[in-house]
Amino acid sequence: MVYHVDHDAQDADKSGECNVYFDNVEKGQIVAEDKKATKGKPGRDLFGNLTPPGKDGQDGPTVNITLGPGVEYRNDNTEIVAATSGRVVYDDATATVSVSDRLVVKGDWDATRGDIDFVGTVGVQGNVTGGVKIKGDKGVIVTGMTKSSFLESETTIDVRGGVYCRVGGSITCGGTFKARYLNSAVVE
Repeated sequence: MVYHVDHDAQDADKSGECNVYFDNVEKGQIVAEDKKATKGKPGRDLFGNLTPPGKDGQDGPTVNITLGPGVEYRNDNTEIVAATSGRVVYDDATATVSVSDRLVVKGDWDATRGDIDFVGTVGVQGNVTGGVKIKGDKGVIVTGMTKSSFLESETTIDVRGGVYCRVGGSITCGGTFKARYLNSAVVE
């Protein structure tokens, strides 16, 4: 398997929850290649002695890749491409590759964790504070409140708590906007 999207930096699980890092992918983008196993080559040990290429020169182990939601094969089943825009989710335990248009972050989100710019829907299970910018092209949902932060979406924004922007911040929404209350908020 050859990954075209950073596989090692990902900190997410199958349910769509992500705490640290993700890469946006667009529909049609190659996310991985399914490379078939090949015969090994002789190598050398620490003392410079020649070592054989594995047991009886057999091919290396084959990994059977499972395609999850949001991906499909292309080019004789060698390339795995995104069938939808979102972020790539690798499940190494089941050798499954998928693309999710959901990004859910647990806990409060502030400037120490950085801004979010995602092509799908962003969910924050907590508060958004400290001047951070969260952009979700398909929607933004915040279960807590936002304080002096910037939320942006082409579709809907739902803040289950309130919006407090006395020291800065704004809401830019191309569709439906909901919040429990607004205090000094700029909503476009």
